[in-house]
Amino acid sequence: MIYFKIFDKWERTITAHTDNWGHATEGHPELIDHEGAVMTTMVTPTHLLQSDTAQTTKLYVGPVIEKGIFAGAHPISVVRYGTGNTGVWLTGYFDNSVPSLKVLWSEEK
Repeated sequence: MIYFKIFDKWERTITAHTDNWGHATEGHPELIDHEGAVMTTMVTPTHLLQSDTAQTTKLYVGPVIEKGIFAGAHPISVVRYGTGNTGVWLTGYFDNSVPSLKVLWSEEK
């Protein structure tokens, strides 16, 4: 079942399934009730990174959260792409720094 479906900054479709969301929140309970921050990573990212584990997997880094319990952290979403411009959201988390991976796009460019 689809949990959410959005279009990223480049108008690619990304779908999160209920089972992916449930699995992600088991390992990252901080995601619970923060779907908005997760979706923001893909709609208004600050960075798009290449995963170091799979060529088809990208990491979307969202803007720094300005207030609340996660103030200072970046929301990060991991998305796997198949054929075409369709991605599946795999997991997400919050981190105080941008991962050291190959930068595919940055708002700073």
